[in-house]
Amino acid sequence: MKPPSTLQYLSLRYFSRPQHQRQIYRQIAQRKIRSIVEIGISDGTRALQMLKVALRRTSAEDLRYTGIDLFEAGDHASTISLKEAHRILRPAGVRLQLIPGDPFSALARSANSLANTDLLLINEPCDAASLEQSWFFMPRMLHAGSLILREETGGAQTVYQTISVAAVESMAAARPVRRAA
Repeated sequence: MKPPSTLQYLSLRYFSRPQHQRQIYRQIAQRKIRSIVEIGISDGTRALQMLKVALRRTSAEDLRYTGIDLFEAGDHASTISLKEAHRILRPAGVRLQLIPGDPFSALARSANSLANTDLLLINEPCDAASLEQSWFFMPRMLHAGSLILREETGGAQTVYQTISVAAVESMAAARPVRRAA
């Protein structure tokens, strides 16, 4: 996939719907993003748009996208199958990894292979208990310049809250994972 034209790029940054996702595209446009991890990919359109914006500053060979979702096992209406997600995202030409499961089980299996993540995106709906446990694995994925955005739905407005790497590290230290003997 080739990068978007200037008109498509500006349309994503300033006129895309839903409105709160513009923040994601603007953040990607301001940085050189080489690795994206997204928890909760929904129908895959946001992921494809993020990859298009990232391709303006980096090549497809250097870009890695990892999507974590329950896929067809999820109970929310906009879930797609793993096969459909591959079909939607493969044309981007980036290194693509889709990991089925809740955040905790998926990151427990793969956090070490996701080192140097530039953008960690946590979307709603997300199992709160699983997400709380998964904070333990996130510091090993991140570096000092990582951007962490978490979707917050409050009333009629949805926004992405920026979380610092230090905050993630403190949440991880507060929630150690206990292993069975």
